[in-house]
Parts: sequence; C-alpha cells; structure tokens
Amino acid sequence: PWAFVFSLTRWRGRRFRGGETMLVRDEVLEFWHDFTSLRAVEHGELIRRIAPELGRLVVFDPRIPHGVRPVTGTHDPREGRLVIHGWFVQPRPFVRGALPRRALSARIAELSEQLAGWLDGLPIAGLVSLAFDVDRAGRVRALRVLSDTTRVARGDERARVALVRRIRGAVAAWRFAHQRGASRVTLPLVFERG
Repeated sequence: PWAFVFSLTRWRGRRFRGGETMLVRDEVLEFWHDFTSLRAVEHGELIRRIAPELGRLVVFDPRIPHGVRPVTGTHDPREGRLVIHGWFVQPRPFVRGALPRRALSARIAELSEQLAGWLDGLPIAGLVSLAFDVDRAGRVRALRVLSDTTRVARGDERARVALVRRIRGAVAAWRFAHQRGASRVTLPLVFERG
C-alpha cells in the first residue's frame, strides 16, 4: 500500500545533522538495464533525500528501499528529529453513497475471475486504485486511476499497461441497479507475486 513520514521537526534552526528520509531512485532498481560506463554515478543520482521540514508529509511505496540518514548532534530530544511514520490502511474498497456494498462485492468477484484469465502469467506486483461515481441509474461515471504502483520487468511493460487499460474498460462497463442517490467508489486492486 503506502507508507508515510509526517514531520514535526523544527527544521530551521535545528541543532543536528541528518534525519532526511532516503529513498532509492526508481532508475536504480533497474540500474544495469541502461547502464552507460562513460560517466560516474554519484550519490544524488542513486538516493533521493527528503528533509523532515515541519509539516511535511512524505508518502511512498514501501517496496522502494528506504531509510533515514543518521542523526548527529544534539542529544536533547526536544531539539531532535521528530516524525510520525507508518502505513495507511490496508487497501479496501470505500463507498460513499447509496450503492450497496454487496452489489460492489459481486462486481469485484466477477472482475477477479476475469483477471485470472487476463494475467496469463504476467508477473505484476503493486496496487492500482480506481475511483468512480455511480449515478442513480447505476452507470459508472468519471472513472479515473488515483494511483498505480504496479511494476513488471521492463520487457513486460506493454502487457502491464494493456492490463490496466483492460481493467479500466471492464469497470467502466459495470452496471448496478437503480439507487436512491449517486455514489462515489474508491476501488484498490492489489497484485502480489510470490
């Protein structure tokens, strides 16, 4: 799902060094694929450092190697790095409005069966979160991808994109019974590979 770091650190005027959240850059995870030996690779091209400035919320895919730059300096906890970190809720569908959850569950079950055939051995992992509205007549409207952290090997990227497109098409075609009011749905789809 998503990890987060929320900073309560007084960054300006701090009496310590370090404390930045460090994330390995995406390019590093496939470093050798496009490697060019004609130039040196420096720290900044490998690691992204994000300062824990007061009020900053950093949200990231926890599969990315990450850490914190060591903190040195003051030993006074009132003047050190202070953050709240953790994970957002385990992905699950959210419905706001009149749409019965059992109706959505039935469509999700159908989609799960379709996905079994569509995946065809594609080694995909990650999360695709969709959002859409369901009007009073039961039609899906305003479908959009909120986030997509799915990953595959570079050679399978076209198949991944096609799969996400196919999922969007299937969800856009969903029909529900008439309802007393419109609804808004957030639908996370988690893909795992063993």
